[in-house]
Amino acid sequence: MSAFALVLSLSSAMVAPRVAVFGGSGFTGSRVCKTLVEAGCSVTSISRTGRAPAWAEKQPWSQQVNWASADALGAEPMTSVVGNIDAAVSCVGNMRPSPEWEGFFGLHWDYDTMVRENGEVNKVIAAAARRAGARRFVLLSVCSSKKWAYGGALEGYIDGKENGEKAVLEAFGDGGTCFVGPSLIYGGGRFTGFGKLLAGICD
Repeated sequence: MSAFALVLSLSSAMVAPRVAVFGGSGFTGSRVCKTLVEAGCSVTSISRTGRAPAWAEKQPWSQQVNWASADALGAEPMTSVVGNIDAAVSCVGNMRPSPEWEGFFGLHWDYDTMVRENGEVNKVIAAAARRAGARRFVLLSVCSSKKWAYGGALEGYIDGKENGEKAVLEAFGDGGTCFVGPSLIYGGGRFTGFGKLLAGICD
C-alpha cells in the first residue's frame, strides 16, 4: 500500500481525514501538504517556523492548511498543537553538515546530531501522533542501501532514520505504518553547486 493510500484509507463519505504533516514547511513536507489538501484531507502542518514556505504562500491550497509552530525536541509538549488527528506524516530530518568544514568533499556531519535529529525527533513525533489519536503514520525515511555510497559520510543520518522507523513501528505496528525510502531528494535551494552539476548530467 502506498503512503497516501494508507492515509486516505481512513476517509469516509462524510468526514475528511485529519492529517498532521510534521516538517510541513519544508521542501518535501509542503508538497505533501499540497497533495493531501488536493485529495480532500484536513491538513495541519507542524514545523518550527509555523509558516507556509514562500513559494506556497499565495497558492489557494495553502490557505486550507493550518500552519502551526512547534519544536519536537523543545520543552513544550506538542499535544495542543497537534489536536485530534486520524493520521500523520513526518518529513522531519536533518542532512545539514556541521560548521566544521573538513572531511567528505570539505563537509563534515556530526554523527550524534544526525542520529538525534533524524531518529530521536521522529520517536517523539510518533508518540505525539499516537496520543493525538492517529491510526496511520507515514515516515519519510531513506534507502539504507546507500549507507556506504558516500564513504560513510552520512552514516549518522541513515542510522537515525532507521531508529525512527523502529520507533514508528513500535507505536503503530505493521498495519498502521508506511516508510518511504528515497535514495536522494534534491531541492529547496541547498547545495546549489551540486544542483548545477546534477542538471548538467541530466540534460
